[in-house]
Amino acid sequence: SRLKQEIDTLYDVNGKNPFVSSKKYFYDNPSHAQLTRTIESTSKENEIVNKRTYPLDYPTSVSVPINAMKTQNVVNEIIENQVWKKVSASDSSLISSSLTKYKQLSNGAIVPDKSYQIENSALIAKESFAPYANNDTFDSKYKIITTFDLYDNTNANLIQYTNFEGASISYKWDYTLQYPIAECVNAQEKDIAFTSFEADGKGGWTFTGIATSSTTNTVTGKNYYSLAAGAITKTGLTSTIKYIVSYWAKGASITITGGTLGSLFTGRTYNGYTYYERTITGATGITISGSGQLDDIRIHPDNAQMTTYTFDPLVGITSKTDSKSQVNYFIYDELQ
Repeated sequence: SRLKQEIDTLYDVNGKNPFVSSKKYFYDNPSHAQLTRTIESTSKENEIVNKRTYPLDYPTSVSVPINAMKTQNVVNEIIENQVWKKVSASDSSLISSSLTKYKQLSNGAIVPDKSYQIENSALIAKESFAPYANNDTFDSKYKIITTFDLYDNTNANLIQYTNFEGASISYKWDYTLQYPIAECVNAQEKDIAFTSFEADGKGGWTFTGIATSSTTNTVTGKNYYSLAAGAITKTGLTSTIKYIVSYWAKGASITITGGTLGSLFTGRTYNGYTYYERTITGATGITISGSGQLDDIRIHPDNAQMTTYTFDPLVGITSKTDSKSQVNYFIYDELQ
């Protein structure tokens, strides 16, 4: 059973002068059960038509990614979404339209590649608009909204995208790549790193030591790292970028090498750990060594904003640290 029509009648305070609006639902392609079109109309004869297309609405010649979506039964994703307004009994004009192009990763996963949108200040005549018909050529009025740059090849998690302003937003994933532990605005993925030493991943850092578990002796999460177990490094940095490295340390004597260090900023103390932060320039990599306990180590460009998280898997988020390193903690009851 599929929804066919909704009718809504609105009356004035006296129960008179009804204003009637309706929405009709259409499933035009018998090869799939997806909603392909809606028509919204009112008693004032306004009519808006929303048209959606899916992979099964296109021939095999349209693009390799769409063919792969069909093969893998990824057929519920919307390719193009057009919104039309009725301007006469026989004609409609385009209000807006969005388009998502897909790509296939080396592991075979199908993921969004680029998203486009048309938003004109004036209506677009039907004859001036060319619906999506080919992966490489489509209506020139489409403008890129988002470019999905990088995914991991294991779970196909998004790790970097670029918005319409040209800013990169990057992510680090952990807990067997189930949860995003860091989001950084205005930075590429290669220029960021974060770890709270919680799970199997290292968040872009490299170290050989093993974290120590504790229910009380941490800033966030349930683990901390003793530098006696080995130094921590980050490679692949860009020498022309100014970075901020920050960490929480307890009973520590820390040495950072690689690049030119700015002055050390000392922040508040929590649970015996003190917050430290400093800038680094001219570095292609850094090494953190010394002694003591560390938690929540972050590095990112100084003009970027990083938010980091810890989780209790299958329960939920346990902490969120904003770009100012202010921490919010989340506590759950027995029912989680």
